[in-house]
Amino acid sequence: MLKKHFFSGTFQVSSTNEKHRKFDLVAQFLRLLLALGVAVLAIGFWIPPSLAQSADSACFMTTPSGEVISLDSMCGSQTDRGVQTGQTVDISAIQLQLRQKLDSGDFRGAIESYGQFIAARPNSAEAFMNRGLVYQQMGDGRAAISDFQRASQLFRGQGDEEYYRVLQERIEEVRREL
Repeated sequence: MLKKHFFSGTFQVSSTNEKHRKFDLVAQFLRLLLALGVAVLAIGFWIPPSLAQSADSACFMTTPSGEVISLDSMCGSQTDRGVQTGQTVDISAIQLQLRQKLDSGDFRGAIESYGQFIAARPNSAEAFMNRGLVYQQMGDGRAAISDFQRASQLFRGQGDEEYYRVLQERIEEVRREL
């Protein structure tokens, strides 16, 4: 059976078999696209175990007063060498302790855990800043200022002038409260 089609200003004659062949090619192409789409979705939903483990532990905490404490510097590596002791420190265990202590309002315990973390990572500006926030929450302004000063020096050394300025303002705020 022959049909006439108007295409680009000329008449073309095509057979039904040619139409089926084109339809089959289009159908194959669509099946290929669907298969690729499913593969991309499957890969997108699969999270490697190492990333899933770090995703389970949030990289921030919220104090009872609503202040957000960043734990970004504590995410990533699961173990570190203790600087003074030479022993391996389980960073993920310290992170877990911190989360539990901050969630339960155990600020003294959180200070202790931050101390352990800082012993393992003495150049962690975020750890000093966060411990300063906990000290401030506890009402220990002098200790908060000390940690804020150390954190601001570390941030400035890392080229992060924004955090340096924010901490300088925080130091002045805490001094006024003393």
